[in-house]
Amino acid sequence: RFINRRIQDNKTNSAEVDVIIPSGDLSSVERIKKHSSDLLVGDIIELKKDSRVPADIVVLKTFNESNDNQAFIRTDQLDGETDWKLRKAPGATQAMTDLQLFTNCSNINCEPPSKLIYSFTGVLNCSNSDGPQKEPLNLENTMWVSTVVASMKIIGIVIYTGKETRAIMNSSVPKVKIGILDKELNSNNIYLFVIMFLLSLILTICRRAESNFVIILLKFVVLFCAIIPISLRVNLDVSKTYFSFVINRDKDIPETIARNSTIPEELGRISYIFSDKTGTLTKNEMVFKKIAMETEQFGEENFNDLNSILSDECKSIDAPLYDLVMPREKLNEINTSLPDSLSDSGRIGSIGSEKRKSKKVRRHRNKIVRDTITSMVLCNNVTPVFDEEDMSKVSYQASSPDEVALVKFAETINMRLIGRTDKEIKIRDSADNIEEFEILANFPFSSDTKRMGIVLKNKKYGHIIYYLKGAESIMVKFVEKEYISYITENAENLATKGL
Repeated sequence: RFINRRIQDNKTNSAEVDVIIPSGDLSSVERIKKHSSDLLVGDIIELKKDSRVPADIVVLKTFNESNDNQAFIRTDQLDGETDWKLRKAPGATQAMTDLQLFTNCSNINCEPPSKLIYSFTGVLNCSNSDGPQKEPLNLENTMWVSTVVASMKIIGIVIYTGKETRAIMNSSVPKVKIGILDKELNSNNIYLFVIMFLLSLILTICRRAESNFVIILLKFVVLFCAIIPISLRVNLDVSKTYFSFVINRDKDIPETIARNSTIPEELGRISYIFSDKTGTLTKNEMVFKKIAMETEQFGEENFNDLNSILSDECKSIDAPLYDLVMPREKLNEINTSLPDSLSDSGRIGSIGSEKRKSKKVRRHRNKIVRDTITSMVLCNNVTPVFDEEDMSKVSYQASSPDEVALVKFAETINMRLIGRTDKEIKIRDSADNIEEFEILANFPFSSDTKRMGIVLKNKKYGHIIYYLKGAESIMVKFVEKEYISYITENAENLATKGL
């Protein structure tokens, strides 16, 4: 174990990192290679996708398809969380060139080294055409050592190295783990030793040896030492080492690593598993199985019905919730232009604005289906990433796997997220229309509020939508009283099915 640790440390310390340095006359920059162990505070480094961060850094620039200041990291080696975390570059440095990072940025004032991985405060001092300016820094602007860049390349400046990094300050000397079988064997050996010694003492006394009492006692001890099973200890250690070797190479459980030789015997003693959440014992990948709406539920067996409803609705109007704000004349015009293949129940209801204000509107279930699926694509913090070689291949970056599952499900029924920045979201609906939304406000999810919200403005029609999602215990506070029991009942029913 210690040998493997030393090998891994040498590999990490000798990993090469691209360091950006300015020329002597500050007219250009160049990139040189440095070992991770040679990095110094103030070095500006460039990290590519899937690169492990070699030191605690502040992000200065990010590169992605959206040309915004966002990036994602994986922190499973730091805090055990498999969710991706969002990181942002300061607005002042995101627009700078590599050379301007040296000429326009003077220094960064940051807090002393700390063990707190979820907290950071600092100030970036730089200058531009408007003169000197200061920009506050927080946790979103940092990447700690041992995290992995999950998005495209980033440029950052080193702020802590070596023993001052968050990961090292939170590390401690590992305890020596002893298996239950080892403890039982140790206690039994003590009992056997006492029995052996007493037996040797009794036989020595029976021989009435006065002059050579100690020598005769030692002879009996040597004679009866076979009572203690020394070979059992050797066989146990050899077998545990062999079983760990077999686990590492078992084709039925790929990528499994037995990091301790006591793993084989501990696995054989498991009776109950208590897991705090999804991801601790799983791959943390979610698949969308069922959705419960105001009028009915849809499962995997009738997702095709959802696709058909969504397609018809998107053909009638290329915006969600527009039937609630659209003028009567426009509604009648759209209903007249719809093909005969659409039933009357699928047409947009004509409701005057005066009637909407005076009476509660009960919308058709097709409208609810359309808006629910659209909300899955819009109400999240998911960013699509397209493959550079094949633009038809897309992956999704997000801090939560359930948000990715929702977006992927919407994609299967032809409602696709095709672009996202800090300021706008673009989707392609099932009728192949491009719907664009301006982000007016974003309220990210937190463990305190247990919900997230986003305020969007449809760029084509101008109406504003506020989407809100969260835990059912929180969301029941924001719905009509008549729906509370329905939501609670459906949430409990889905939970009993493991959803």
